Amino acid sequence: MESFFAYSHSTASNNHQFPNQLRDIHGRVFSIGPLIHQYRLFVITLSSVQQFYFIFTNLHSLLTRFDTYAKDARFLILCPGSENQILPLLEKNSLIEDMVYWIVSANLAKQLQLYRAHDYYCGTFLLEVHANGYWQIIRQIELGEDGGMDWLTWSLISTRQESEQRAKSSVKSSQAVLDKLIRKKNVTTDRCHYRSSREQHTSLWGWSVCPLEIQHAILDQMAIPDIMRCAQTSDCGNLAMYDVIMTWLAQRLEAHCRELVHFAHLPIKSLQYHERQLSWLVFQIQPYLTASL
Repeated sequence: MESFFAYSHSTASNNHQFPNQLRDIHGRVFSIGPLIHQYRLFVITLSSVQQFYFIFTNLHSLLTRFDTYAKDARFLILCPGSENQILPLLEKNSLIEDMVYWIVSANLAKQLQLYRAHDYYCGTFLLEVHANGYWQIIRQIELGEDGGMDWLTWSLISTRQESEQRAKSSVKSSQAVLDKLIRKKNVTTDRCHYRSSREQHTSLWGWSVCPLEIQHAILDQMAIPDIMRCAQTSDCGNLAMYDVIMTWLAQRLEAHCRELVHFAHLPIKSLQYHERQLSWLVFQIQPYLTASL
């Protein structure tokens, strides 16, 4: 397995940002941002035009065997030569257009440090562009039965399986935390109702007069640890604020849970985002509930 995973944190590619905008062979200009934030974005470079059929055949096999790639990955194929050399080949052979982008760009090849000549690049490589916009060379693709796509197949399958497993675990944990959160909120509210309405109004006037939308907007801008500190210090001393915070936390948990219920249909980056957010919320809330209940 280690032979498939060829990241090198010392390579020059660590210092290079991938271009934000590209033009494909059909003249369509598209942004990289939406792709890298929803999908894993891979770049396959051809060493020469003669490798078109070799890469096309292997990529076509990869995409037709596993439907999960439609929601997990997008591919940029960087070709040497001219558009007039590649376009006739694409007319006879096609892949799913919104999944595969064919690009002829000597400038991009130079940015990736793979340019040798107009019709010849340094080699056939598999690269990945990460969510931060940086690119890395994963491995060289060599002539062979699978065309070196074994790492790509393994990586896509294992990443999807691991992410789905974490999502299921996070949803289960969050449901338990949500139950405790609601119970804690109800117990505290009942315990503090002995306070007179005048005392509550006097101590919480500034917070209470804000519309609920503004209160939630304020919480949206705060770090979760700060929100939890507010919850710990408010309690009966600031029942209105406490109630808003507990409601806001419950809504955030429920929102991410709703997304993850359909984890099998989420693009991989969306799946990982909601799982991370949910896990972070659970991690921050649990100590407060443990100390309080």
